[in-house]
Amino acid sequence: MTIRASQVCFRFSRDWSLGPITLTIPGGAVTALVGPNGAGKTTFMRILSGLMVPDKGSVALEGLAARGRSFLRKAVSFVGSEPAFPEGARIADIVRYKLQVQGIPRKGQEAHISMIEERLGQRRSCSPHDLSRGQRLGLAIELALAGDPGIVILDEPWAGLDPVATEVLLGRLKRTSQRGSVVLVSSHDVYSLPQISSNYAFLSGGKLKAAGTIDQLRAVVNSQEAAPADVLRAVFRAMAKG
Repeated sequence: MTIRASQVCFRFSRDWSLGPITLTIPGGAVTALVGPNGAGKTTFMRILSGLMVPDKGSVALEGLAARGRSFLRKAVSFVGSEPAFPEGARIADIVRYKLQVQGIPRKGQEAHISMIEERLGQRRSCSPHDLSRGQRLGLAIELALAGDPGIVILDEPWAGLDPVATEVLLGRLKRTSQRGSVVLVSSHDVYSLPQISSNYAFLSGGKLKAAGTIDQLRAVVNSQEAAPADVLRAVFRAMAKG
């Protein structure tokens, strides 16, 4: 599985626009989308997920043009930084609906619900609106990873999670990518990203400024730093200046 964004553009106003961005996000690895606040990361991820339509350009999955949002939305598991859930729905209802859409049989659905109950430390009859922010984010991530999806896009997924939950999530994302799935995450956490990410894309001011592996980025900014986190910080500083 591969996502290809080709000359993707989106304009909010005369003062700010996204793109054009051309980027290939391969399966089998975790790709990190990095950049300062207001860089356009969330907008780009929502376009890749089919939640927003670009003004120009296209998004393709394995070379098949995805012109309609419904095509992408069925293929992609997306988690925003502030997940929303239907009013009045219980955890069990939400999980069961997601798994039914994926074609998972009822026995498998019940096993997933029990597992999520245990991980969240909350009963299935509980409403997501009664959970803490970290627990709601945890539920959204569980939904995104359920059923071994082919494409997972997560916007700052461990911001708000405790250290143990963050460590568990990093391991799960890495294992998901190793099964061949596309995994794209955005984060400002330059220390955790190198634990799972092989590829990086840096956005600033709505533009793609640099993309590649740590070694390729080191060459872009002529950095002598050895630690991946220091290389990412050097790229971040260079981007912020220009």
